[in-house]
Amino acid sequence: MNPKIKNRNNCAIYCRLSIEDGDPVESQSINNQKMILTKYALDHNFNIYNYYIDDGFTGTSFNRPGFKQLINDIESGLIDIVITKDLSRLGRDYLESGKYIERFFPEHNIRYIAINDMVDTSKDENTDIIPLKNIFNEFYAKDLSKKIKATFKYQKEAGIYKKTAATLFGYIDNPSKGRREINPETAPTIIKIYDLFIHGYSIKGIADYLSDNKYISPSAYNDKLRGIERTEPYIWNPSTIKIILRNEEYMGHYIKGKSTKNFKTKHVILIPKEERYVFKNVFDPIISEETFRLAQSLFVGNKKNSGITNPYAGLAFCGICGKPLSIQRHKGGSGHYEERLVCRNTNEIGKGTILLEDLNEVIKKELFTLKNVLLKNKTIFLDFVVNRIEELESKQLTNEYSIRLINIDKRLKELNKYIQNLFEESINQALPTDTYNKFMQEYLFEKKTLEMEYNKYLLLSNIDNDNTETKLNKFLNKLDNMDEDNFTSAVIIRNLISKILITTFDSGTSKLGKQVTIYYKCCDSAIKEFIEGDN
Repeated sequence: MNPKIKNRNNCAIYCRLSIEDGDPVESQSINNQKMILTKYALDHNFNIYNYYIDDGFTGTSFNRPGFKQLINDIESGLIDIVITKDLSRLGRDYLESGKYIERFFPEHNIRYIAINDMVDTSKDENTDIIPLKNIFNEFYAKDLSKKIKATFKYQKEAGIYKKTAATLFGYIDNPSKGRREINPETAPTIIKIYDLFIHGYSIKGIADYLSDNKYISPSAYNDKLRGIERTEPYIWNPSTIKIILRNEEYMGHYIKGKSTKNFKTKHVILIPKEERYVFKNVFDPIISEETFRLAQSLFVGNKKNSGITNPYAGLAFCGICGKPLSIQRHKGGSGHYEERLVCRNTNEIGKGTILLEDLNEVIKKELFTLKNVLLKNKTIFLDFVVNRIEELESKQLTNEYSIRLINIDKRLKELNKYIQNLFEESINQALPTDTYNKFMQEYLFEKKTLEMEYNKYLLLSNIDNDNTETKLNKFLNKLDNMDEDNFTSAVIIRNLISKILITTFDSGTSKLGKQVTIYYKCCDSAIKEFIEGDN
């Protein structure tokens, strides 16, 4: 008998369960643990002071409410004996477990008993195996964490949908179908946010608009689903608006692997965007890809200065250095304020700078000229562009591309079948972990390589003239919708123009000349060639 152990019998029964640790629910349920420990305490004439329960808490962390209460009661002198079903119930971190068993408990004259591991600190001969068992328990948690991560990794790479704790605002989860569906109650808010942003509203302006017009916020909506009514459910934070505008999942994509957890500390680690798994067009989109890309273009170079919005953010660049132009406001010669696009990157003659009013006039002239020429000669123009594209593509296209595409597609289908079979064997524990990891890595690497090659050959072999004509018709329809009132709107400009280069030059007068080069979003070179021929 250890001489430090007092002859008192106040007993604390501690139970812990965590599915994350791999604890089988039936064999190690809380009720089962309580029943075993209670019988042991009564058989040994211990006085049960209290039960301390941590249901659903991992053993790799000691930040658990039941365990904290146990420690407080020990420090208050209320406990003499602590009993657990086994050492792993106390914890799976061997350093922390060792600290409590070998230091804290003896310092407070606590007798510790782990029934299944036959550990009783009142008997010295039973304590030698404790460090080894604790190391094994941590190894078990670490190994299990790797297996869980491997399973999640497969699910991510295979695009298997798994409901998250927080449903993406704008959607509802349908577990029975294993998919997201558009929420008719909140999806209109997402559409409104994109519409306002494209039409020139700032991030803060959108947040103010939604708050003033009583659009329920995502956090308030989630509270409402849980039966919690907020006193102010319509307060929007600008950071929430930005997150929504940046989220590719509103195009119907499914993104996995945004973060991971350290198995011991449980700290969340964000995964770089380029390393995440993106599965396109999995769900019904709330926002079209065209609208999303248009919104992203507004972020580029869109630095606000004294509340001024740059309507050409991400479109207008310096013709000398290629940097995006920013907007400034200053007093003109007549005393009224003028807005100017300027390049901040160089002081050289030639750097991009132009009055916003002057640029609008140039864009207006070019777009209306384009509209008049192309729509007047629409049939001739379409035939001209299709023929030009056929000429270009025929120079790089061979039959081997189509053959290679068929072979790659066949192999990809085989790999998907192999991966699924491998995953099922792992779940059924019919395959050693090392073998599973080896084959899974090989299959996934080959799959990723083939998918990249497939996309390359698909691009080279795409001679869909009907698709080209469809794009051109869309471009012409947008051009046709342009009028005197809306030609400077972000929607019109960004649907027709992909880039504007601005360069100044010595005009031989007191004012510098301006050269504005416009690049159109569809068939730019063919359009310019047709316009020049018409002139």
